Amino acid sequence: MCITSGERSVTGGLKMPSAPQPRSGLNKIMNYYSKQRAKSKEQRAKNKEQRAKNKEQRAKSKEQSIMNYEKRKSSIIGVSLDSEKETWLKAVADNKMTWTQLSDLKYWDNEVARLYKIESIPHNILVGPDGKILDKNLTPAQLETKLALLCK
Repeated sequence: MCITSGERSVTGGLKMPSAPQPRSGLNKIMNYYSKQRAKSKEQRAKNKEQRAKNKEQRAKSKEQSIMNYEKRKSSIIGVSLDSEKETWLKAVADNKMTWTQLSDLKYWDNEVARLYKIESIPHNILVGPDGKILDKNLTPAQLETKLALLCK
């Protein structure tokens, strides 16, 4: 005989086990994924911080290579193909270009660009202390490697 009284069920004087909560398993899963998302977010923040540090170290290394190269009586010259002075000066400042920058603000009709047959940008020409062209159109990584070799 089963007697139900309020929230309790009694059968022959024995207490019936309560039914499992239907959402308890779902709650466990949700808690697990919530913790995983938090861990992922922390890892992304750490990765972002590490990328920023790496970028800063590369910039310092590049700056050092440029300074070493210039100490050897050599120069790095930037030629801009801009047509607006404000845009050009902002780009120089934003990109921390500490070397000499040239521009006649004539866009693709720039005299230096025509003289050296510069047909695409970015473009660079590495000139040695004797005035001879050592290399040209290097990627930033290639330029950094070349400068490091020349400064040894």
